[in-house]
Amino acid sequence: MKMKLDILESSKKMESIVFPNRLYYRPSAFPTVVNEIRATKVVLVSHLHLREQKEYVSDICKERGIEVYSVDVPDSPPTRPSIEQLKEALDLVRPETIICVGSVHASYHCAAAFQDGIRPEFVYVASDNRPIPVMLGYYMYMGKTVHSDRACPDFVVLDSVITDISVDAIQLCINLAESKSKLLGSLTEPVKRIGKELLGTVKLDCPEWREKATNLVGTLMLSRPEVGRFIRQIKIGF
Repeated sequence: MKMKLDILESSKKMESIVFPNRLYYRPSAFPTVVNEIRATKVVLVSHLHLREQKEYVSDICKERGIEVYSVDVPDSPPTRPSIEQLKEALDLVRPETIICVGSVHASYHCAAAFQDGIRPEFVYVASDNRPIPVMLGYYMYMGKTVHSDRACPDFVVLDSVITDISVDAIQLCINLAESKSKLLGSLTEPVKRIGKELLGTVKLDCPEWREKATNLVGTLMLSRPEVGRFIRQIKIGF
């Protein structure tokens, strides 16, 4: 995935950057998030092949007395037919919260499904290495890149039990931290340091990698833009 960030001063009317209200990144972060959810019923959106991850999230919700209604979506960009079942579930259940456990494609299905209807509280538990686009309010639909504040989750969870951060995603984080745009300026030094340590010394697919990798992406996304700076353009190659 490639990102091109182009920043201008706020002297002109422009679109400001979008960030989640809450970002959790640590081992077993999801139980903490559930404690902050006030919903009595949720729609759980995921993929067929993520059986263990769905059970992990569903069991935690049910332990808190939350009703869970599950909908599986394809692990591919959404189309009109592929979001129909999800839209029907949202209309029928009327959940206070939608919990998305899956790849970036699952998050795109959620964003597309509630753009023209009810927008529940949106919790995104990322399973793959590409959580950054949706965290900035971007998603793919019908072959096009769409931006909307409604697409940005209220909560993003990078849980090392679920989230799989790849080498490419770590390199992307380092590149963003080193960007001269200063879009993500306040915590870039820790990002560069941890990223280079990960790429240089930590073995892939071990608990230390998963924990530090989720911490790295989380730290990057907590780096708020400098006051007075706004996004003019973000180009994302999916």
